[in-house]
Amino acid sequence: MSVKAMLREYIGDLPEDQLFCTRDLLGLCSRQSLDVALSDLVKEEFIERLAQGVFRLRKAENAPVSPLVVAEVKLKAFGKSMFDLPEERRSPVSRKLVSAETESSLVIVGTDGKSSSFRYQGKKIVCLSLGPRKCRLGNGLFGSTLRRLWLLGSGEIPKEQAQPAIDNLLMNQQLWNKFVKFLPDWLCRQLSMAGLAYRPAQVV
Repeated sequence: MSVKAMLREYIGDLPEDQLFCTRDLLGLCSRQSLDVALSDLVKEEFIERLAQGVFRLRKAENAPVSPLVVAEVKLKAFGKSMFDLPEERRSPVSRKLVSAETESSLVIVGTDGKSSSFRYQGKKIVCLSLGPRKCRLGNGLFGSTLRRLWLLGSGEIPKEQAQPAIDNLLMNQQLWNKFVKFLPDWLCRQLSMAGLAYRPAQVV
């Protein structure tokens, strides 16, 4: 069976609308043969290339895919996770990256892998490497909110941005105790001033 025929069979058996990466297919044949076959299948309009190394079966009814989904698929192919980052364009994270890009063309996500970037639908998708403690906050509502506050920097956090985290954490002291050990002292103090009890804890 040719490489292209093998890929057609493999891709045809995937769940409907599932994205796949070049890296997912490396066990099927050599990298050179794989790249040539994928390029041919794109030209033949059997598959659609969404971003470098990310594809899906081409169908007329295919819906648009968000940049965040594409980023997550790319990171997952390398065994890495994606984490939410601040939407506020005034954040230090965004200011460092926006110099060469307009704000509307920039999408930033966090990862526990190395920093990287790629282009998708006219946007630059930046996967920004985060430290282990920021990653350990997870992607839940509370952890994401705390990471957003952390990334705003050590200046005084506006109360309206801290209040959602405080309201939620006050209702669950066990949740606060789970996360506080990962947070820097300055953030704990800021949250304490805004209404949360400051309880220093050692990182485990």
